[in-house]
Amino acid sequence: MRKIYIVNININGGNIVENNMAIEYPMFCYQCEQTAGGKGCTKMGVCGKTPEVAALQDLLIYQIKGISCYAKEIVEKGENVDIYISLPEKKLVMDRTKSGIVDFGKDSAPHAIEAHDRRKQNSINYVDDFALGTWAPVQKAGNYKLDIFVDKCSVEIFLNGGKIAMTNLIFPTTPYNQMSFYSRGGAFKVDRCKIYRL
Repeated sequence: MRKIYIVNININGGNIVENNMAIEYPMFCYQCEQTAGGKGCTKMGVCGKTPEVAALQDLLIYQIKGISCYAKEIVEKGENVDIYISLPEKKLVMDRTKSGIVDFGKDSAPHAIEAHDRRKQNSINYVDDFALGTWAPVQKAGNYKLDIFVDKCSVEIFLNGGKIAMTNLIFPTTPYNQMSFYSRGGAFKVDRCKIYRL
């Protein structure tokens, strides 16, 4: 049972007159254009929604608003994993140099077997042995199918049914919750995008 207090304050000749009216409703829903009288449904939704469902939807909306605060924080921090296909270089790239906590390799010393510069020379955006962009060669094609799996601390890419597979660890300071598509120096079209919860 919800209790709504309506307060009207009138200033009448310098005197403040206050009217309090308590109205008890099992629900108050104003989430659609079908609301009763264009104001809100209070006993049962015109659409058939029960007070319990209305309360759950209100809770969901408030939770989404709260999550959006974290999304804003991630965007402001600039944390992301940049996944792209560079057609001029014929490379599929996963760049994690801005993925969150990335300074694990700053004090590392290479193993004797890796005491060469090939890793630095062949890497993209090389910062240290952890923070780098990994890549795989791709052939130019009209269409590419990407399957991308994002977990709390890993990103996996499968190109064209697994012809190329790439996995990287990531350590974001706040969980990722958005995806964006972009193009540089050309146009592209996304035919289908399906998102599944793991």
